[in-house]
Amino acid sequence: MATVFLAEDTSLHRKVALKMLAERYAEDEQFVERFRREAQSAAGLNHPNIVAIYDRGVAEGTYYIAMEHLEGPTLKDAIDQRHGLQHTRAIRVAPQNLAARRAR
Repeated sequence: MATVFLAEDTSLHRKVALKMLAERYAEDEQFVERFRREAQSAAGLNHPNIVAIYDRGVAEGTYYIAMEHLEGPTLKDAIDQRHGLQHTRAIRVAPQNLAARRAR
């Protein structure tokens, strides 16, 4: 549905993750609304296990969400690279994941 790029916020001189709605969905009102709700919901969260949302909007017909950039792989990428998640690692990560899911 979207692609995430590493970008630079030139006004604040920081790296950001820029999530951009795929072009093929930009004309679909349902996808655009879903993307907008995702940004709005995430922007209302403040938790150490959830990236911060800095901005959302439309630029040159492209919908975007600018968010905090964190170094390192995503959890999904880490799992894929290791062909699964060892039990000990899963036990360490699970409480963080659950805490983030409970955030409101």
